[in-house]
Amino acid sequence: MGWERTKGTTMELPPEPSFTGWLLAGGSAAVVGTFLFILHASGMVRALAVFNIWWLASSPVLGWFFLFIYFCEIEWPYYALIIPISVIFQKMLFVGYFTVQGKTIILLQPLKCDGCH
Repeated sequence: MGWERTKGTTMELPPEPSFTGWLLAGGSAAVVGTFLFILHASGMVRALAVFNIWWLASSPVLGWFFLFIYFCEIEWPYYALIIPISVIFQKMLFVGYFTVQGKTIILLQPLKCDGCH
C-alpha cells in the first residue's frame, strides 16, 4: 500500500496580548467615560438623562476591564496551556503510542501508570 504518515495539523499560539495597546484602550475608555459624564451633567443630550450618571460614566471603563480580564487572563493563558499539550500528543502519535481514525483513538501499546492505585 502507498500509505505514508503525514504530519498532524496543530494550532499556532496566538500572539501575546500587547500591554501598551491595552493601556491605550483603557485610557481611551476613561476619556470616553469622562466625556459621557460631562454630557450627562450638562444636560446637552436629553437621551442620556434616562440613565444613572455613575453607570453611564463608568460603563466604558467597566467594559474595558471585563474585556481585559477575559482576553488577557482567561483566553490567552488557555491557548498557552492547550498548544503544548497538542504538541505532546502529536509527538506521541508520531512515535506510535496511538493512532486516530475518524473520531476514535486506538491505543497501540498498553498504558501504564506507576503511581496509580
